[in-house]
Amino acid sequence: MGNLKQNIIKNIAQELDCGCDCYFIKFDVLESYESFKIMELFVHQLTDQNLKAELGNVLENKKPFQNFKNKIDQSHFRQDWFDFKQREIEKKVATEL
Repeated sequence: MGNLKQNIIKNIAQELDCGCDCYFIKFDVLESYESFKIMELFVHQLTDQNLKAELGNVLENKKPFQNFKNKIDQSHFRQDWFDFKQREIEKKVATEL
């Protein structure tokens, strides 16, 4: 049963990340402050000090979402970011279930 729940959580998290509402229990798209918090958590756990400093700076300035995406897309940590974000959204879905 736990595995089925994990699959449901994973699918819901992916739909939410694509900007879709899910009808099961209604899960709303993440608020911008929630997405921002996930970016902050990701930056905080980075071991690459250069990228950590650059992304920390990005989050403190204008257009943090667009600039974060641009910076992460050009880095070796792009997949790490997607995996991290997926896990964080899954945690959110799990608590709402």
